[in-house]
Amino acid sequence: MLVAATLAATSQDYEYGLHFNSYPLASERITSLLLDNGKLIPTSGKTMKMTFSVRNRPENIFGTIFRIITDSGENIDLMYSIDRKDVHYPILVTGENVTKIESELVTEEWFPVSISLNPKDGGIVIDFNGTVTTLKDAGTKGASGFRIAFGKCPLSGYTLDDVASIDIKDIILYRNNKKIRHWPLSLHEGEDCLDLIHQSRASGTNTSWIIDQYITWKPVTEIEFKNCPSVAFDPDGVFYLTTDGKELKIFDTRRDSLSEIAGISGGYPGNAPNQLTYDKTKGKLIAYNLDEGTGATLNLEQKRWEGGKDATKDHDFWNNTSCYDPKNERVVSFGGYGHYHYNNRFVVLNPFGNSVNSARIIEDITPRYGSASVIIDSLMYIFGGRGNMSGKQELSPRYYFELYSINLNNFTVEKLWSRKDFTIDFVCGENMIYDRKEDCFYVMANRGGGVLIRIKRTAPTMDFMSLDCNVNYNSQYYWANLYLNREENKLYSVITKSQVDGSSRVHIFEMNYPPIPVNSLHQAMARSEKTSKDIGGRFLSIGGLTLIFLSFGISCSLAIVVWKRRRGESLKTGAIAEAGNEEYVPETVYYDLSRSCICFFGGFKVMDKDGNDITLQFTPTLKALLVLLILFTVKESNGIISGKLNHLLWSYKPEDSANNNRNVYISKLRSVLEQVGDIKILNQNKFWSISFGDGTFCDYCEAMRLYDEPDNVDSAQRLLELLLKGQMLPNLELDWMDDFKSEFSNKTIDFLCQQLKRKDLPDKVLLCATDTIFQYDFLNEEALKVKCAILYRQGKAGLAKSIYDTFLKDYRTSLGIEYPVTFKELIDGQK
Repeated sequence: MLVAATLAATSQDYEYGLHFNSYPLASERITSLLLDNGKLIPTSGKTMKMTFSVRNRPENIFGTIFRIITDSGENIDLMYSIDRKDVHYPILVTGENVTKIESELVTEEWFPVSISLNPKDGGIVIDFNGTVTTLKDAGTKGASGFRIAFGKCPLSGYTLDDVASIDIKDIILYRNNKKIRHWPLSLHEGEDCLDLIHQSRASGTNTSWIIDQYITWKPVTEIEFKNCPSVAFDPDGVFYLTTDGKELKIFDTRRDSLSEIAGISGGYPGNAPNQLTYDKTKGKLIAYNLDEGTGATLNLEQKRWEGGKDATKDHDFWNNTSCYDPKNERVVSFGGYGHYHYNNRFVVLNPFGNSVNSARIIEDITPRYGSASVIIDSLMYIFGGRGNMSGKQELSPRYYFELYSINLNNFTVEKLWSRKDFTIDFVCGENMIYDRKEDCFYVMANRGGGVLIRIKRTAPTMDFMSLDCNVNYNSQYYWANLYLNREENKLYSVITKSQVDGSSRVHIFEMNYPPIPVNSLHQAMARSEKTSKDIGGRFLSIGGLTLIFLSFGISCSLAIVVWKRRRGESLKTGAIAEAGNEEYVPETVYYDLSRSCICFFGGFKVMDKDGNDITLQFTPTLKALLVLLILFTVKESNGIISGKLNHLLWSYKPEDSANNNRNVYISKLRSVLEQVGDIKILNQNKFWSISFGDGTFCDYCEAMRLYDEPDNVDSAQRLLELLLKGQMLPNLELDWMDDFKSEFSNKTIDFLCQQLKRKDLPDKVLLCATDTIFQYDFLNEEALKVKCAILYRQGKAGLAKSIYDTFLKDYRTSLGIEYPVTFKELIDGQK
């Protein structure tokens, strides 16, 4: 009965319930749970009984467990009080009358509580862990219904802020001994959960669901460095971290201890953070260099790297995917990025012999970075990545969701499956973990705070297996990986953040293995008539947290690449800068998109009022509903009529079912938008619209407003700041959106083409403008002329010619004719 078949499939007993936040947290962070969404639960003149299990936590055994309010306004409260000798004890409060319950107080263990309310004679019977207390004529006589709140009571006129430190589970209501409600407090939907009998909602605030521990990354430690470290993992639970090979930090997860070895000598070949690994068979730490075909092993006793030499070349394999094969003592690498190019190079390196056994181009797989891989027997499996056919950084890279296998004996390639319809883009961690029993892989995806996903070997399906690691990515350099300790059944994720000065912080988290699917804890998904395997449908909200990415086992690493330029130039920011352009940062920033905002440009994104990215709480239907309301409200101030809304989103359902779906999703959307700020969904005369209050913002609404304003420099600067963030909803394709996208594209192209004629804009702004135009119109000649001219003027003639040649090819393919302007004519015409 606990959660789902997925949970029952393992030997573990999964603990569940609701953890109530209490003092010393501030009042606004205290937990509340309203049964039946705060509505009156009718008695029908019958005796009502409520049972539940409670566990006291020792930190604050004082305050409310529950408050019951009758239809006439009488209160029945179960609370903890304290006497002058600091002895805590339970009490039952009816109105202003207090009855002490003579029960021994226990902590850290579950015990039962029940309360019966008789509306005929007003009697109350409470059984508190075996101690029965009876009250006669206690104020419930004639009650036609009750409202019930656990924890903080938010009911107007009946608020209570003092809440005991408790955990609650299995709330059951009976009417005349017939079970009418059952909230296990296990499966849930964001902050709310549904009862198992009538799907009545218990609405929560500041909830912490106990069962989420099985899909939650738990912080283990944080380690600081002066420079960005490399990380390797001994599967017995030991991490090795070094910045330059001369000093080594060792973190032992078994003992929760950090030690350090200094004064290490010998040549250290590693020239990038992801060129360190551990050979469990040999008990050796190995550093290697793909560019120079070298390797070295660490002799810990002598504190010396043996068999290697210091790196001399820049790295050309940023964000490659590589595996160490201990059976054959080799490192196998595919793909990566360097010097403005993605590659599809396949390298087999013997780090002990300082030799490259094989190096070839895998023609069957397009050049890319950010793929994930694992070696199983004689096959190397490769999934995902980002790149393009030409391998040239400037030519519109895309995300790939494909699974390949490469036979390491004869290098034959097989594409196992491919998907192009995922609504969420991401690149992967460096490795995958293969689960033979389930015939699946665990992969890390670089969305938000980091989430573990599961893909099938034989079918293009994806499932989330963890919640967000909740690490803020803002840094000069970001790197993450994930490892498995099979003996302890523990996953460890590592996230490294480095700043401009090189100072770095390594975060280590742990989670139980094997993981369980997040959707198995998500009540709405568990009972939905349509459960999509599309990853776009799996970004869920569980326990108020958002979902997102990570993976391991041998070892799994993700480097959201920050690459070095030649000859000691400074580190560049981000994964890989698109088209070689600097990111546009306006001199005057008009808009704060860090909180309380809904963004369409550059991709759908929602930030809550506290600055947390909650994008992944929006399932495809919830996202479509929000986008629809915004687009139609901007088009017509009164919004969209109910019938049309139903038709656009639920045309396949009967009218009653469509109305029910609409109301359910409107309720969900309102709940999520409360996290963003003062955003209201309005219904007036059957027309639905959305309203943004003070302190909230939508970039699309603002852009459309600016388009309607008289042309002036201030409006133009504001529009540039918004539009240069990227295309409008590039990954959301719905038939009814075509007209909106077309209208906006035309407005944007016209506006940006006008901006290209301005003489006061710097080159980096103009280049960003051309890239944005190309996202809407890849054959735009004005953008081509300006971009090529600027690059040519900057001394990047080869890059300019490459862009021109690609344009020629696309022009010929799309229109069937040759582009009439030569490269020389194009450049001369812009002088």
